[in-house]
Amino acid sequence: MVLATAIAVAVAGWWLGSGRFVEVPSVQGMSVGQATEVIGEVGLTAATRDAFSNDVPPSALVGTDPEAGSRVTRGDTVDILVSVGRPVVPEVGADRTVEAVSATLREYSLEPVAGQTAHSDSVPVGEVVSLDPRPGTTVDVGTPVSMLTSAGPAPVAVPEVAGLEEDQARAAIEGAGLTVSEVERVYDDEIDGGTAIGTEPGAGSDVARRDGITLLVSNAMTVPDIRDVPVDEASDVLTEAGFTVVREAPVTDRQIADGRVVRTDPPAGTRLDPDDAVLRVVPSDAVTVPLVLGSRASDARRTLEEAGLSVTIDTGTSGGIVYGQTPLPGRVVARGSDIQLDALG
Repeated sequence: MVLATAIAVAVAGWWLGSGRFVEVPSVQGMSVGQATEVIGEVGLTAATRDAFSNDVPPSALVGTDPEAGSRVTRGDTVDILVSVGRPVVPEVGADRTVEAVSATLREYSLEPVAGQTAHSDSVPVGEVVSLDPRPGTTVDVGTPVSMLTSAGPAPVAVPEVAGLEEDQARAAIEGAGLTVSEVERVYDDEIDGGTAIGTEPGAGSDVARRDGITLLVSNAMTVPDIRDVPVDEASDVLTEAGFTVVREAPVTDRQIADGRVVRTDPPAGTRLDPDDAVLRVVPSDAVTVPLVLGSRASDARRTLEEAGLSVTIDTGTSGGIVYGQTPLPGRVVARGSDIQLDALG
């Protein structure tokens, strides 16, 4: 029993000490088959793996991993490294993150390094756009490969749209690769309503492609030319257009008939703020004195009153024939003016 115990202790000590470790043999100059056999003879398992090499021709052995002379546990796997020649810079895969591309480059025995940035419409910010040297280039093991990363889409200059109609301005902005995020209507006394004043940010500003732009459009209300339009008709049109109409006292205008517009205040062509679009309308009360000479006085009275005039006839001659009138026929007077008639008895 004492002898058996001593032997067991000795064997255990040997195993725990040097007995369970073996040294990886050198396989230089061997074929894959020979190297597999040599590794198996020392109690290790052989596997093959491709390896890049600047000097060893393809299919020849580069060495082992762990390398020859390393002490490993008996039964471990040792990779036989088979040369595939010098590495070729790989293509950037679907995963363009710096981490993923760096890992791929290291698999090709290349050294990933951070490069400059470049604008790209398709590659997200921070991801790899391209490599330098270019993919497909044969290089030495350990060659640094620069990774060009995306800075996002190139900036776009906001176009000048002032003076364009709203639809034209929108088309110009969208044609530059931007979007109209908002249309803001503001008053400008120099720009007709519906015409673009400008943008925010302003023309020439550099912004990211597809950014939203605020389009500024004038909401000014331009006073129309309503001279010689019937006052009631003009008032309806103006009110419907958003103006606040105030009728002023009439004036006598020889060129504009009674009940029609002589002028507006402010005048036609003026641009008003929609929040204060008060328009004063001045009508005409001009009446052209009709010809009543030779008429019976009663008929002359009716004609003149229908024209908006008052009539004074000499006493006792209301049924006679008119032989005189003041003012004379064809004169322009204010509505309500008195016309004096002289009639025969």
